[in-house]
Amino acid sequence: MTLWKEKITVGFSKGTEIFDAVVEPLLKKKKVDIKETIEKLIVALENNGWDEPEQSIYFTHPLVKECFLEIDPDYCEIYDELGT
Repeated sequence: MTLWKEKITVGFSKGTEIFDAVVEPLLKKKKVDIKETIEKLIVALENNGWDEPEQSIYFTHPLVKECFLEIDPDYCEIYDELGT
């Protein structure tokens, strides 16, 4: 059975938006813009109620930090609290 060729509609899932935000640039582009992909992932997660991104082990990674701060400069308060 090849599920990727079938379209199954069973209702909206929050996971779908998140999955699509990451997979779309990976499949549609020959050269993936990592920063753009991370930003799309952050936005999709926030749109679905992600309320504690600082719990991610990658939250303080320089590129991830740059993405968060570009999306919402208020994240600087969290980074300041963490001392990063």
